[in-house]
Amino acid sequence: MKRVLVFIFTAMLSLAIASPGFALVNLTKSLSLGINVYTAHYFYHGDKEFMAKGVPAGQTTLKADAERWESFSNTTSVMIIRWAMPNYGLVLIPNIDSDKESLGVPIAYGYWYITPKLRFQVGKGTSLFSEIQPHAATAGGEQKATGIAYGNYFTGYNAYARVQYRIGRGEIKAGIVDPRATDGIYINTLGFTSNGGKIDNASVIPKFELAYWYNLPTRAVRAQIQTSAFWQKQTFDNVKGPDNEVVSYGLGLGLDGDLGPVHVMAEVTYGQNWFNTRGYGYPIMQTFLYYPSLFTNTVSGCYGGKVDKAGNMQNAKLWAGFIEAGYKIGPARPSLIFGRMSTERSVNGLKDNVILKEYGVRCPIQVHKNLEISPEFMIFDNGIITVGGKDYDFGKEWSAGAVFSFRF
Repeated sequence: MKRVLVFIFTAMLSLAIASPGFALVNLTKSLSLGINVYTAHYFYHGDKEFMAKGVPAGQTTLKADAERWESFSNTTSVMIIRWAMPNYGLVLIPNIDSDKESLGVPIAYGYWYITPKLRFQVGKGTSLFSEIQPHAATAGGEQKATGIAYGNYFTGYNAYARVQYRIGRGEIKAGIVDPRATDGIYINTLGFTSNGGKIDNASVIPKFELAYWYNLPTRAVRAQIQTSAFWQKQTFDNVKGPDNEVVSYGLGLGLDGDLGPVHVMAEVTYGQNWFNTRGYGYPIMQTFLYYPSLFTNTVSGCYGGKVDKAGNMQNAKLWAGFIEAGYKIGPARPSLIFGRMSTERSVNGLKDNVILKEYGVRCPIQVHKNLEISPEFMIFDNGIITVGGKDYDFGKEWSAGAVFSFRF
């Protein structure tokens, strides 16, 4: 839960820095500080198929449903520290785990405006690909926060270098990320056979990312369209067979807008072998944390490439998408959320197919300028999953509770 709350809010806060509604206190002319504390309290339910860690389709189980309260008080505190000069600056977004009394810095970067329109940035943070993210958070303890693996792509926090250029009403961004991500379990899921030496990721080509944000020409409302893409190729040493590389890519199209009292966030993404990109294995692995090793290692691996008996790489094709739509009523902003992610692959004539869905409702309420309460109810449908040509029922889960956000 702690890791996921960190992800939820650092990702959101990194985008909120430029928002006029975000609370930042100017300590000096160039130094600003914001402090945010988040707590989550909710009731969780997992059905008997989920608790049985997967049941062959059509069969029953003696396992019982699981129900429990999960309460995380003062779990995560997030700060924004910004030092801004006319043409350059630094931004740090550390988080404090109060239980472990530890400090981490998932987002940190420096920037320099080479010209009024051209900006260079280097540091650590999230990907340029699929930057729009839904808000659901109460099921973070079950590792499903913000739609990870249920309609939303997330690459983790990694070192990068990027440039940004403003063009008219839009901005184009291009960046590179270290590609050396596929090791350990990621190499195992690729199914390579050694020719006698140690199989190792020998990639030197960086992962390329590209995004374009366009502000629609509307006066009374805010509406942005985002297109994004990434490409990555990893080559491996000491591999027996005709193929010794895996190529991953993604294409995305999203909308984020406040149309008067109506708010809409939506995105659809398509690609291949996302499991083999830097950091992406983490959220998928965590989503299936409570499943046995067969499910964790095999089902998660269905999101990536795998060689067949002849040594030919078989790629996983993925679709993901979500929509969150709401309407502002006084201090409340009720909204509906739906997300879906699927992956499909065939190896040695056996089909692998995973479809995960989420749907629910949330209602942020601005109780005070420094306090927001967000009641939520979310359902996670793990459905029928096909692995190696065999069908398994992994059931459903749901959570009901609230997230409390304190901003100072």
